[in-house]
Amino acid sequence: MTRHIMAGILLAVSCCLCFGQEQLRVIDSMEDASLYTPAQPELGHEWTGEVAVDNEEFKEGAGSLRFSVHSARSGEESFPQWGRSFDREKNDWTGYRALRYRVKVTSRDPGVKQKMMCIVVYNGDAPLQQFVRHNVPVGEWVQLTDNIVTYNRDRVRGIVIYLYETDPSRQDDYTWWMDE
Repeated sequence: MTRHIMAGILLAVSCCLCFGQEQLRVIDSMEDASLYTPAQPELGHEWTGEVAVDNEEFKEGAGSLRFSVHSARSGEESFPQWGRSFDREKNDWTGYRALRYRVKVTSRDPGVKQKMMCIVVYNGDAPLQQFVRHNVPVGEWVQLTDNIVTYNRDRVRGIVIYLYETDPSRQDDYTWWMDE
């Protein structure tokens, strides 16, 4: 019986070593809105937007990035997006397995029940789009996790946050908050 207990303890310890505590990486200055640059809309697509830190104390979303988008609805989806660059020589994410973040979206259009978004990770000299798309219900904070184990992530050069439109034929004003 003692042998079985010892074997069980050894198995448990080896599992803890193999699957030990996941490393956490905090993207420094996440709440520095000046680091995020809007991408210009493609020809024929019209949207405007801004990014800021929502810093009203005691308000839901305080301290998080706020992305506000106004779409003129050209009939074609315009893929509103903001990018942030990193020094690829200093950003080795191979020791990390996931991106975790909280988001919330609101829309002026009462018919919109959800919106899609993703964080695209670019790596190295030949940029490769690596991402997971998420459908986010309107009006709720949602915790999202992107498994990045299969990403090429040894020299991360930047991220782009895509905030997809829902129906390109209708005008919409919507706001995203990103935190953590």
